Amino acid sequence: STSSQTSIDESQIRALPVESISQILALQAGITKGSSGELHIRGGRSTEIAYNVNGVSAINPYDFGRTVQISTNAVQELSVVSGTFNAEYGNALSGVVNTITKEGGSKFNGTLTYYTGDYLSKAKEKFFNIDKVDPVNNQVFEGTLGGPIPLLEDNFSFFFSGRYNHDKGYLYGIRQ
Repeated sequence: STSSQTSIDESQIRALPVESISQILALQAGITKGSSGELHIRGGRSTEIAYNVNGVSAINPYDFGRTVQISTNAVQELSVVSGTFNAEYGNALSGVVNTITKEGGSKFNGTLTYYTGDYLSKAKEKFFNIDKVDPVNNQVFEGTLGGPIPLLEDNFSFFFSGRYNHDKGYLYGIRQ
């Protein structure tokens, strides 16, 4: 077999200590993260990866990067195919990332997540103001809401997901 496929479901994503899809992908075998955060599958370039969301291509045609950032709590399943693939993935050379988002169900449910933090270092001569701890320097709010649409038949449902990230920054450094 010249190709391999890895699938990660919702329960596995919840158990992982990650906050983005890129971090989940970087934990998979054969995927590495470059110095500026770009992903590489099996040594290929970051522009050689096809990203699909619910079967629809999510690639910017100018730089072949991802156009949609999906919150981890909105993902039902994430699969990565590396190596060889069918002709339906014509723009992919090193890998295909398929994301399936959650759907609303017959019962109302939702999640709300908040976390915060700051940057710390002992190198006060290089990073001025680093000793001033601000516990709300980097704040992330995530939420989902899904369920049936009450005024319509039982076959109609909705699902909303949102993420707000406020980061005051970490660049306290002195250029040398």
